[in-house]
Amino acid sequence: MPDVITSIVKEEYESKRPTGNDYYNLLDMYDFGIVCRGGIRDYLVAKYVEFGACHVLPIGDCPSYMPIEMKKAMVNVEGMSDEHDVAELRRLLSDRDELIARQDAYAAATHKYFDRAEHSHRLIQQIMST
Repeated sequence: MPDVITSIVKEEYESKRPTGNDYYNLLDMYDFGIVCRGGIRDYLVAKYVEFGACHVLPIGDCPSYMPIEMKKAMVNVEGMSDEHDVAELRRLLSDRDELIARQDAYAAATHKYFDRAEHSHRLIQQIMST
């Protein structure tokens, strides 16, 4: 049965591949999302920022250079067992206030460090003041 479900989900995804606002609307439906820094490559891939833009709390490992506010908010599974990960997700799902607080903290940190409009504005101000 899982193979049937997988093929249905894959077929649905392949036929509609959301982009742009449709992609963000899709992400907005989720509380959590899985991320990975790429092992030894240690990348902060776009998914970390996309999740923050949509208040999706990442579950995964943290790149070494990720801002500390983002690391503290997300569910960092590095060095944890699967049982611990599942227990932490269940705990957060049972405490909506903490889940929302962590989603908000992650989204705020993402905006602080990765929002192009925010950084462009600050850069223009710095250029104009010199």
